[in-house]
Amino acid sequence: MDSIGCEDQLSMELADILRETLPDIVPPDSALGFSGGIDSSLVNFILGNRLHPYNVSIPGSRDFSNATLVSERLKFTFSHINPASLEIKKYRDMVFDADPGISESDMGYEVVLAILLDNIREDSLVTGQGSDEIFYGYRRFMDNPELSNGTHVAKLYTTTLPREKKLASSLGKKLVTPYLSPRVLKLMEGLPREKSIRGNVNKFVLRQAAICLGYPEELAMIPKKAAQYGSGIQKLIRR
Repeated sequence: MDSIGCEDQLSMELADILRETLPDIVPPDSALGFSGGIDSSLVNFILGNRLHPYNVSIPGSRDFSNATLVSERLKFTFSHINPASLEIKKYRDMVFDADPGISESDMGYEVVLAILLDNIREDSLVTGQGSDEIFYGYRRFMDNPELSNGTHVAKLYTTTLPREKKLASSLGKKLVTPYLSPRVLKLMEGLPREKSIRGNVNKFVLRQAAICLGYPEELAMIPKKAAQYGSGIQKLIRR
């Protein structure tokens, strides 16, 4: 990815919103679904590393490597959960109970969420849900210049969020999704994809907002795979 700085007005506005709203949105004693990507890492950075990060990944996977790199650079620790030591069918069944019609393509990242919800000690789990839809984070956006995020945002609210809230409720937990706060949504509403994709950089607005907040640029530029692939869990599910 190319280097970026802190120059864009939209990114500066987003930085202000995140800095002002996160302390009110996120309960003090919360777990964090931590993949090592910009979404979760930035939330913890803004909050002074006061969350308890949990990383679900197979050792040696990209998510494990990224989480290790980011945590060492920003000087915090995380709890690692190795899905290879767990009964994956148990978590598949949990997800099916929450949404019997779920597709196999969606199953992977929801199994990661189910594992998190079942293994955290805290009552609340903070996730980066919504960031990929709002900030054009999916690889398919990069591959298809004509693709907008409208249908992805619609699916998020009609299918994904209801399923995840049901899953969390069944385990006695609450999901916290800072990137879906009203002020963030209002700022990003209706903006063309060119604001979020610049050349070979996706999530441009969010990455630049992170840099505006003092987040290290080399970490802000780390590319991210979808949770089911970056964590290595998709291979376990298929197996």
